[in-house]
Amino acid sequence: MLIPAGSRRERFALWRRLRPFAGGVWLAFSAAFLALPAITSLHIGDVLVTISTIAGVSTALLAALMAVCAISVVTNAAARVPAGVAALTLVSTPDRAVDDTATDLSMN
Repeated sequence: MLIPAGSRRERFALWRRLRPFAGGVWLAFSAAFLALPAITSLHIGDVLVTISTIAGVSTALLAALMAVCAISVVTNAAARVPAGVAALTLVSTPDRAVDDTATDLSMN
């Protein structure tokens, strides 16, 4: 569908109404929130704290895939359902490495 002529604000409002814009923005925000601990470093005094394990790499990969889903949701309205399902699948993937190594101290 072609967007009719008008002011830049009117064209953006019409473009935004034709897409799940708020959902795409929230998905991009959640991807950034997920990627933040995996790609940042924290300086506490003279100590540098970084997450550089395989879990950090997989978290960065999941965040990148969620960002791709967010971009496809916002730019292509026809891809909203498959990209949304893919994003939900990415988010609901269980992290077995954390579950297997967790210990329950209350059973002692």
